[in-house]
Amino acid sequence: INSADNDNQTSLFTASDRGQLRVVQLILASGREIDTKRASVSSPSGTALKIAEGNGKDDIATVLRVYDQK
Repeated sequence: INSADNDNQTSLFTASDRGQLRVVQLILASGREIDTKRASVSSPSGTALKIAEGNGKDDIATVLRVYDQK
């Protein structure tokens, strides 16, 4: 779940970027420790949350904020 591609993009980052709410929810519900703060090489300041916010994916941003508060 936390493995990344050559640009350091995880599945959470990609799902957040593409607006795939259900995939984001499944990743977070997996029970594994998820690194929601990991940035990618192509977007060094872009965490999954920042990418979701920047792309107007408010539903995903909300889910990520709630997860980070746990």
